[in-house]
Amino acid sequence: MAADRCIPLSERAEWEAALAAIPHVFGHTWGCCRALALAGQEAVLYVAEEGERRVCCPLIERPIDGRLDVATPYGFSGLTGTGPWPGFAERWRRFAAERGYVAGYLAVNALFGDDSFADPETVTVANRTYALDLRGGVDAVWSGLSTNRRRQLRDWQREDYEVDGEGLAAFFVEQYPAAMERKEAAARHRFPAATLATLCELPETFLVGARGDRGLESVSLFGRTRHAADFVFNAALPGCAHHSVPLIWSAVHLLVERGVPWLNLGGGMAPGDSLADFKARFGASPLPMRA
Repeated sequence: MAADRCIPLSERAEWEAALAAIPHVFGHTWGCCRALALAGQEAVLYVAEEGERRVCCPLIERPIDGRLDVATPYGFSGLTGTGPWPGFAERWRRFAAERGYVAGYLAVNALFGDDSFADPETVTVANRTYALDLRGGVDAVWSGLSTNRRRQLRDWQREDYEVDGEGLAAFFVEQYPAAMERKEAAARHRFPAATLATLCELPETFLVGARGDRGLESVSLFGRTRHAADFVFNAALPGCAHHSVPLIWSAVHLLVERGVPWLNLGGGMAPGDSLADFKARFGASPLPMRA
């Protein structure tokens, strides 16, 4: 049995090679984890292998009074792999003991994780995330939209929304902290300018922007791999939340053209809240966020 290993951010080529053969999302990528490291979340990539089986997951190891706590980083990464692996949960327990972990909170990726990755006696589902199936194309997504969503998109024109246009990144880096301040968001949702700017520069991300009477009014950041995309962040001026729906719809068109099969819209702050309902109205399927 090959020994499990943890790949540091300094070993980019090894990190990317470990992910190459398995389905993964933006949160697993070296670029995303490097950006989060600029906010103090220095991650390693955990890799377990046995024959043709492989499981990967970014981890944050946090020393507390001489001991180690472990967690998955901000976002939607979590345990992902080549498929079912009976006995993996026991293997993880052995690895955690050898590594010296005394506590942990480990996510199982909602799209590509497997039930066998977690001990059913310890797994919890605290929330849901909403994933939009893009494999049937734009027309199929349109057919799943709620009546209200269709009404909101009645006058949508693709040329009205910019993708990676001039000024989008600068607007996002400036306005995201202000938006979080207005929402009184928890500390985990706030990031320094270095992290935000780095996210905008990654080849795995793209920005979609909307203009109005005040010029640029709202910008959304999406991350993607060939397996799935994530709606990561939005930054908008006060009173400009109405741009959110057409920005997501613009991203849907782009992702369908690029052959990306899924768009994870994220979940609500709590199950069934207004934010969760906003995402469900796109026809997205609720998936359990297991830990």
